[in-house]
Amino acid sequence: MAVSPRLGLAFPVTDRTVFHLQYGKFIQAPSLRNIYLGRGRQAGIWNGQNYQPDPVGYNLQPVRTTQYEVGFTKQFSDFAAFDITGFYKDIEGQIQVEKVITEPGANTKGYNAFVNGDFVTTKGLEISLRLRRVNRIRLQFNYTYSDGQGTNSSTNSSISSVENGTLTPNIISPLDFDQTHRGSANIDYSFDKGEGGPIFRESGVNLLVSFNSGHPYTKSTGSIGQQGSDQGALIEADARFNTPLEAVNASTTPWVWTLDLRVYKGFSIGGVYAEAYAYVQNLLNSQNVIN
Repeated sequence: MAVSPRLGLAFPVTDRTVFHLQYGKFIQAPSLRNIYLGRGRQAGIWNGQNYQPDPVGYNLQPVRTTQYEVGFTKQFSDFAAFDITGFYKDIEGQIQVEKVITEPGANTKGYNAFVNGDFVTTKGLEISLRLRRVNRIRLQFNYTYSDGQGTNSSTNSSISSVENGTLTPNIISPLDFDQTHRGSANIDYSFDKGEGGPIFRESGVNLLVSFNSGHPYTKSTGSIGQQGSDQGALIEADARFNTPLEAVNASTTPWVWTLDLRVYKGFSIGGVYAEAYAYVQNLLNSQNVIN
């Protein structure tokens, strides 16, 4: 049994300023595929002769997160509001790979297993600005500054040291999926009913600008593959033969910028309102580095 308390408070300082804070402890059970495995796969792991990048964990404990947030919202006009929130998140007991050493002469060879051990600390600041529609213009801007660091970015981050029998890295480094700067700006210009004449009535244009500062990676030599851009940095499925040329995640990919366009027109047919639109992703055909 575990206790997971959560507390959230919000109270007004003035009629246009609200202070808010949040505290919580969260518990997440390990993924089922990390604690259950078929007999065939387990026999291959216990044999200890082949490289097993995804073993199984025995008696894995839940990952525990403690989170803090504090901030305030300020309405500085009848149409605009500003919010700023600071956050801190501490994650303990993340899963990593460890070599289990058996007694000499045992039927089971030394084998890899998942254990709890890694930790991650994330802290940062979130800023948002919201402008209700004024003179046909609506605006929303969001920006997040974050600093995510920990001992390992994924379960297999230290697999090279485990397989080669060297010391497992335990220094705090930037995480593969960390993005120091991330944000978006959404601008919408539209005509309401009775505006713009028969052509532009109930029509509008929406622009969405998105940006981020890339993600960390480690320059290295050796044969290496690629994985999906949504999975972070270079693939780590078999990092045994790579030689790093710098500290862990000392480099960062370039900034990413995209501009999306949406043009829409509303109309009524037989008393039913409908909307037609055209949506263009990456309007300027920006060539961004994603991995």
